Amino acid sequence: MLNKLAMLSLPVWVLSSSLVVASPDEYDDEYAQRGPMSFEAMDLNKDGVITREEHEEACQKRQESREKQGYPMRNKKDSSVFDEMDTDGDGVLSAEEWANSRQYRGR
Repeated sequence: MLNKLAMLSLPVWVLSSSLVVASPDEYDDEYAQRGPMSFEAMDLNKDGVITREEHEEACQKRQESREKQGYPMRNKKDSSVFDEMDTDGDGVLSAEEWANSRQYRGR
């Protein structure tokens, strides 16, 4: 027979175990983190610039990872944000453009 303390803790354990969406190890990457992503995380092929395709793919990975954690992203950005960040219009984002684009990426 369970003692009173064990019986009192049982409902709490059941409640807390039902809230677990994913283990921390499973989503221990930059895509799962809150806040702006780093330049390095967005530069998927590590060539020193972020292309429109890399930007869209990294944003998609971020959205999927956050949704798996149970935190669907609000304020999802559209592709026009890339054009606003690409201040020299060359079709890629440099590290400098990325650093200067906090207003478009969140704070």
